[in-house]
Amino acid sequence: MELLSYFNQFLSNIEPTANQKAEASTGHTTLRSRLENDGDFKMAFKDSFLSGSYGRDTAVRPIKDVDIIIVTNYSERLEPNVALSYLKHILSKYYQNVTIQHRSIHVVLSYVEMDIVPAITANDDFLKIPDRAVLNWVLSNPRRHLQLTARMNSAKNGLYVPLVKALKCWRDNRMNGSWKPKSFLFEC
Repeated sequence: MELLSYFNQFLSNIEPTANQKAEASTGHTTLRSRLENDGDFKMAFKDSFLSGSYGRDTAVRPIKDVDIIIVTNYSERLEPNVALSYLKHILSKYYQNVTIQHRSIHVVLSYVEMDIVPAITANDDFLKIPDRAVLNWVLSNPRRHLQLTARMNSAKNGLYVPLVKALKCWRDNRMNGSWKPKSFLFEC
């Protein structure tokens, strides 16, 4: 057996299963649709997109969570804590296990966990996301990271994403919790 076939077998062993992908898809599609159509939230809703490892297709088995950016028409004058609390209130209509995190709302279902980040449009391609620690909206560009991952993977003939997945598997199985870099930093 050639080295490439061993590597491909390894990748198939760490790739999220079709069932895991279907459950993640059902979870985020349902949640995004609910926010877009909710009578109390649809006026604030502008757009949504996937971010994080699942959105970049660099997630390994099992899918830890699905990161969802919800672009709103909020003003920067709205305090981040208020924005997060309001989003938690809306999501609590549909889900039982909903908690506020540092910059997102965490929703736990029996088959998938999701982190929902409210965002406001800044300038150019940048968004601002809430940060409870600094009590302000901070610049972020999650769409750009999605683009850079796709561009890097294309430039490397489709080998970047498999390499990231292999390294994440190594990280998850060989590094102690306090030493494990977050996926975003790891990919950069």
